[in-house]
Amino acid sequence: MVSTAFEDADESTNPVPCAGGLDSEPSSGSTSPDNAGPTTLSRMAYLGKGYSMQGFSQRVTNMLLQSWRSHTHSAYNSAWKKWCCWCVRRQADPLSASLADILEFLTDNFELGLQYRTLNTLRSAISMTHARLDNCTVGTHPMVTRLLKGMFNARPPVPRYSHSWEVMPIIDFLRGSSDQLSLLQLSKKVVTLMALCNADRCSDLAALDRHYMRWTSSSVQFSVVQLTKTRRSGPPRTVSFALLQDDNDICPVTNLCRYIEMTSPQVDTMSSPKPVFVTSKKPFRRERSATIGHWIKDTLKAAEVDTERFTVHSTRGASTSCAMAKGVPIAEILKVANWSSSSTFERFYH
Repeated sequence: MVSTAFEDADESTNPVPCAGGLDSEPSSGSTSPDNAGPTTLSRMAYLGKGYSMQGFSQRVTNMLLQSWRSHTHSAYNSAWKKWCCWCVRRQADPLSASLADILEFLTDNFELGLQYRTLNTLRSAISMTHARLDNCTVGTHPMVTRLLKGMFNARPPVPRYSHSWEVMPIIDFLRGSSDQLSLLQLSKKVVTLMALCNADRCSDLAALDRHYMRWTSSSVQFSVVQLTKTRRSGPPRTVSFALLQDDNDICPVTNLCRYIEMTSPQVDTMSSPKPVFVTSKKPFRRERSATIGHWIKDTLKAAEVDTERFTVHSTRGASTSCAMAKGVPIAEILKVANWSSSSTFERFYH
């Protein structure tokens, strides 16, 4: 396995001036500074202002704003900026635009080729911030929902992949002793094996913590106390990785144990929490999910998977589809992948 350096770009959610949004065509005529004003505030700033106008204290407002997680906020803030840019060109108020303007905005973006799920994100971002229309939120207004149904019928969503890559060539590529691997090479091997074994997201792997790790004679188990994409209320999710006693080269537990031994000096210098995957340079900290994704992508590419076509997220579909083909019961697949129903697996991953 060949090491590769990466530069992780931070995903900024700070508001920026309008630069054309989705529609890159220049607006007709000049735009006055007053009309450009709405794009200088983020969606969260508008929400906070709205909560304050309803008489909520700053403490309550801050807690209400915490209800959106960082990735949701990032997606919705991007959609909100697109909406504001469109409103600037149309000289409309993004907080109280007409129903006709909202329908025109969604239709414009449909005609630009945006996928149905992206149009739904645009609708949700507007709905959470915009004034009610006809005593309905924007997202539930009958004309908005009818428009989205028309878009669904006109351009039904298609699967991202028509087929998946084979898992076993990846496993064969990862065979071989880990004793002579560098830390980076071992990192790539461990996260790929763990992603394939449990259909975990990169963010799930980044959330694992050594404080909540328990070794047994046949597995290693984690209580995932960090917020993850699918965690809601209730106790933390428990994930388990089984020991493959007859094949240490590709055993996720054996290779994880080796990784923990190599990184213990770095982790010992850290205060709580003590993540499983850590940076290799000072100051030592939890490794980002984006970097873990780079590690997996590097491994897939080295094993001759077409990473231009298949994303890192494709490991979830490839591994669970392979398990289904090998005769693993669907109930076990749903449990390991943390899916509540088989329809999720059939619609998006199988």
